[in-house]
Amino acid sequence: MSQVSDAGPAPLNTEPRTIPLHRALPALVRDPLGALVAFADDAAGEVVRLNLGTFRPYLVSHPEHLQRVLRDNVANYTRDGDGLLWRPVRRIVGDAILVAEGEVWESSRGALQPLFTAKRAETLVDRMAEAINEAVDEWLEPAREGRPIDGGAELTRIVLRTTMRVLFADRISVPDALRISAALDTVTTAMLPRLLVPFVPYAVPMPGDRAFNEAVRTIDEVVLPIIREARARPTDGDDIISTLCRPRADGQEPDEYAIRGDVVAMFSTATETTIALLSWLWPVLSSRPDVAERMTDEIERVVGATGSAASTCPSCATAGWCSTRCCGSTRPAG
Repeated sequence: MSQVSDAGPAPLNTEPRTIPLHRALPALVRDPLGALVAFADDAAGEVVRLNLGTFRPYLVSHPEHLQRVLRDNVANYTRDGDGLLWRPVRRIVGDAILVAEGEVWESSRGALQPLFTAKRAETLVDRMAEAINEAVDEWLEPAREGRPIDGGAELTRIVLRTTMRVLFADRISVPDALRISAALDTVTTAMLPRLLVPFVPYAVPMPGDRAFNEAVRTIDEVVLPIIREARARPTDGDDIISTLCRPRADGQEPDEYAIRGDVVAMFSTATETTIALLSWLWPVLSSRPDVAERMTDEIERVVGATGSAASTCPSCATAGWCSTRCCGSTRPAG
């Protein structure tokens, strides 16, 4: 997590400093993700350029710069799906909405946009709360016995259970979602050597290729049968898979691999980013007790004892929200 100076970010129109080859390349080979975090920390919000020989990408880490690139001036930063950096990504999602531009992107976006309106989001809240409550309730037994739980694994399970129910109508089971999630983690790590030297042809074997291919096979084993079933027995369901399997606005029917790419892309963006956000939330809140207290107060004010999850605290028998936090929890009791 990069540190941002009080002076704010450096202007984007200044020439960024460059991380030299002898420093950038060995660090990225040893620990790609750790190296990028370290470079961002050292940059303190400035844009830096990584000298990787013939490949010199920019590293952007300040929130204002990300806002400019991803939203305010997005037209100036188009994705080149055939570019060196995106080729490894296309190996997993094909011409999916994640990397596509132009008509392909418009087609997928047009199909999925009705699922993500503000009005429809309001109708999903109860289903989300139900799935989250069911998952959190499974912590009761270890809580009673004083057994620790794996926070990362539990957050992953909660996010997957909720997302599969709300966005995928449970077409993908939680165990299968865990398989996809683990395979995507493998893909992320295995594709890094290709990202570091994107000019190397795919005919030349590289470290990570075997793991990458096995992860892709795992994803296909889970996703393709579900897509084939959905296409063979179409419904009017409003989940992502049912929606993607229907003919598009122009009357064309996408093939199963086009649907598969969009399904994997939507699965990844809906789950992996949420898992990462929640994983980083707790250490950040720990460092900002004032923010944590405000968040807790808002949850108690909005949910309180009248929330749909209210029952009885297993430790002190308090109905609804356990305001004494005797069980070390700040969630609705039960």
